[in-house]
Amino acid sequence: MLRELRVHTHLRAIISYSSQQNRIAATRLGVPARKLHLALQPVDERFWRPEITESARVICSVGVSGRDYETLFDAVRGLDLEVRVAVGGGELPARLLEQRLERAGLPPNARMEHHRPVELRRLYSSARFVVVPLEDMEYDAGVTTLAEAMSMGKAVIVTRTRGQIDLIQDGTQGIYVPPKDPRALRAAIEHLIADPAEAERMGRAGRALVEQRLTLSGYVAGLAKIVRGEATAGSMEARGMPISP
Repeated sequence: MLRELRVHTHLRAIISYSSQQNRIAATRLGVPARKLHLALQPVDERFWRPEITESARVICSVGVSGRDYETLFDAVRGLDLEVRVAVGGGELPARLLEQRLERAGLPPNARMEHHRPVELRRLYSSARFVVVPLEDMEYDAGVTTLAEAMSMGKAVIVTRTRGQIDLIQDGTQGIYVPPKDPRALRAAIEHLIADPAEAERMGRAGRALVEQRLTLSGYVAGLAKIVRGEATAGSMEARGMPISP
């Protein structure tokens, strides 16, 4: 649509959740940078809110798209903790993922689950922290889970992919690990399990980031600014937040 039909010539602004997608649009698809804006993935911070729960040796992971649960399962085999993976409902991608993981073999301390939003909120709340293992790809897979987890006040461990680069700072809201590296992922998990105060600090930082940058009201205000033509042209900004090159 952009490269072959050049539909961007008829558009005043194109808005993306991902700075990497904006770079691809500018460098590969020929979209003028002045038309590209970043509006980070918003989250309903009132629904996804921190809750006080009993401490347990539980971690969770959520989502289907772009997930690398095989690396997560390799990382947690033999660890004294429970791993709960929420893979959505009965949609075809979720069913295919479940079949793939069942063929690969789940470790004894891991299980797959299906949750509605209220149940998913309870799952986040019960976890010490949230792990988002990803395949290395150019779009921001995992962004919804990251935003929800941080809004719940949970530290996150996430694969550093080419596309997942906009939300967290390594060591502040969570920990980045390389793709396809179960040893690095296991070390990060063991680190946060052994240091719950660190996980809580990162969780508080994640909630603060949500309140500052990812609220629904802030997202709507950013869209309105772009629609009115008030966003800085060519800056790839929304809500006044520059994106580093």
